[in-house]
Amino acid sequence: MDPTLILVLAGGLVLAGVSLAARRPGQSLPLAAVIARRLPGVTALATAGTCYAVADAVAACRRCERQDACRRWLARDTSEACPSFCPNRAAIEKLR
Repeated sequence: MDPTLILVLAGGLVLAGVSLAARRPGQSLPLAAVIARRLPGVTALATAGTCYAVADAVAACRRCERQDACRRWLARDTSEACPSFCPNRAAIEKLR
């Protein structure tokens, strides 16, 4: 895999996160932490359609009414699958 492509994709995710944080001050979305915990590496981001899937996941996370529960799950520092209430569970696990 081309390291430049990996850096571009990772940089794009960081830029998207910063952009979202700027639009919604306060707590950041738990999505980035969940993806970081569940993905073995950023190489999964190079598959076709993944950027669109990540954009959809960001939108679902922003709409989610269970962000507090998600943060509690993240605080447990577990490596188990995403919680069943997560609207992005299937998408995140598919990226693995």
